[in-house]
Amino acid sequence: MLVAALALVASSCRLEEITIPLGQQVLVVQGVMSLDSAAAAQYIVVERSLTGTIDVPDQDSMRAPPRPPLPESGALVVVTRDDGDSVIFAEIPDTAGVYRLDSALARPFFLAGRVYSMRVRVLDGREVTGRMRMPDYPVVSGIPAEGATFNRDRDTLRVTWSGGGATKGVFVQVRPRDIERRLTLFFFTDSARFRVAGPQPLPFVGDDKPPSVWIAGTRQTFTVAAVDTNLFEFTRSGNDPFTGSGFINTLAGALGVFGGVAPVIRTYEVVGDSNHPFEGRYRLDGTAFSDTVAGDLRLFVTRDVPAPELVSALVVGPEGFLAPQGEATGRVRIGSRQLELTLLRDPPGPALDQRRVKLLGTFVPNGVTTGLVVGPGDSVVGAFRLERLPGSP
Repeated sequence: MLVAALALVASSCRLEEITIPLGQQVLVVQGVMSLDSAAAAQYIVVERSLTGTIDVPDQDSMRAPPRPPLPESGALVVVTRDDGDSVIFAEIPDTAGVYRLDSALARPFFLAGRVYSMRVRVLDGREVTGRMRMPDYPVVSGIPAEGATFNRDRDTLRVTWSGGGATKGVFVQVRPRDIERRLTLFFFTDSARFRVAGPQPLPFVGDDKPPSVWIAGTRQTFTVAAVDTNLFEFTRSGNDPFTGSGFINTLAGALGVFGGVAPVIRTYEVVGDSNHPFEGRYRLDGTAFSDTVAGDLRLFVTRDVPAPELVSALVVGPEGFLAPQGEATGRVRIGSRQLELTLLRDPPGPALDQRRVKLLGTFVPNGVTTGLVVGPGDSVVGAFRLERLPGSP
């Protein structure tokens, strides 16, 4: 009996080569309209699904606007409001498959509580339709006001939300606003109460990433956004093998989503308790591009193990390159103490208006650090002096 059982187990473990059939090409349309007043534009992406018959071009699809690998160019993309008013999304000339509506037209058109219908007609005559109700801004409590200070070591956000109109939930995100624009935290929830702790660790690690959601020495945005039913269902079911519910599609003629979000956004100055020899207040003086590079830095270590040590700093610069304020982020290499610090001016307006330079030198945390200011293409554009302020922790 034992021999027979072993033979049965062995036969059940044999591997077979199975040829997976090629996929059927379908249209994929994705558009999420936002009531964010700071949004420069609204986008709808029209593309074709992968079938396994062609190589996918090596394109960066993670930066706004996205660049789909199989774009559907030349489509007519129209969104109509329930009162009959409509707008046409125009294809971006150098980004095939991405259709854009500028903010000057989008802001008065997209309104909370209104119903919108999308129609996409591609060149071969196929049509895609979708319909959504724009949610209202959620009523959020338990979060500090715009511009408040948040201590990564001691503070916790205890968030409660309500309202939002036609929504089943919200999405929440934390994002460094300027130099490192990647998300550090992102999740959807249908719970009306949740907490986001200051010491919240990141679920992933990397040599160039701080290990926590909140990064001292940066200005980070915290967002709670009501989402319409379409987007909520799309997100909780799409590409998730654990829900068991399957993909929920609300478009006709394509896969994808046509939805809306209404975000409440706050920006905080993130600090921490000073517990590292590098942390403290510094004075920066220097030149770059025939302009002054001057300001007061409040510097924090965002990761000290493993090497190199990552640092970030909030900058206040009353004049010159860094006026009125800025940020700095970089690293100090252990042993050689080589400092690489990127400075970013933080003006109002789009991120593309921001200017940045890099400071290179040998770091002297309790004295004076000197070195070069490097611009685009690693060209030297000036020199700097960084001094620890007396009495600084």
